[in-house]
Amino acid sequence: FFTPKVIRAVVKIIFLWYTELKRCNLCAAGIRRVCKGRFYMQDIYYEQIQYSEPGINGDFAMIVCYDLMGIKSETVPHWHKALEVTLPLENSLLVTEDGNLREVPEGKVLCINSRTVHITKGKDKTRYSRGIVVVLSEELLFSLCPDFEQLWFSLPPDSPAQPELVAVMEELYRCKMHPTPYIQGRINSLLYQLCY
Repeated sequence: FFTPKVIRAVVKIIFLWYTELKRCNLCAAGIRRVCKGRFYMQDIYYEQIQYSEPGINGDFAMIVCYDLMGIKSETVPHWHKALEVTLPLENSLLVTEDGNLREVPEGKVLCINSRTVHITKGKDKTRYSRGIVVVLSEELLFSLCPDFEQLWFSLPPDSPAQPELVAVMEELYRCKMHPTPYIQGRINSLLYQLCY
């Protein structure tokens, strides 16, 4: 009766209900999760994104270039109302998404769907993790695709879209790390290119 799929759906509904009641940067929600048939309590946080990239109709994305060592590269279990696109440039990422663990190799793009509980960390804790994370707001995605809520993004490492997405993400990384006057127009065009 309680299959993992049913439990994930119930947990997701509880998360959405809880965060609508408690608006803050990080709201703790001790929720029962299933892991290999065992129940355990774990804090899962709703992350209120602070968008930093201005668009035509307000801020619509957050870009983070990271360079972290070891344990500092690990995030807490969290979710947000935004699509997350990540490119590890050094040190592969281990990603737990809705309880499923997978590895994202260096130089491959990962999409984490909106409202999905996830954890990311560098695979090798003795190495620096370097890369870029782009978080695209639901408002932006709804403005580009009114059916956005019905879509589920999946981007395997061998996808034919990988080379183009990697090139866009690498260019965004260069723009953020070496800004020049009037670079915001280029960043915005790259963000739209990433969406398409």
